[in-house]
Amino acid sequence: MLYKSEKEKCYAYSFHTACDKNGFILGINVTAANVHDSTILRIRLKEIRHSQSM
Repeated sequence: MLYKSEKEKCYAYSFHTACDKNGFILGINVTAANVHDSTILRIRLKEIRHSQSM
């Protein structure tokens, strides 16, 4: 639940996508809207690096 003001409440989420230079999707995350993009970026980069080293 996201609180925009005392009176306005709504469900909100963010969809984070990582793509390579050709536009191929490397990974996705869906989070609550209050999760900052930089948090997901660190997680996504770690997962991409791990999957490419396999």
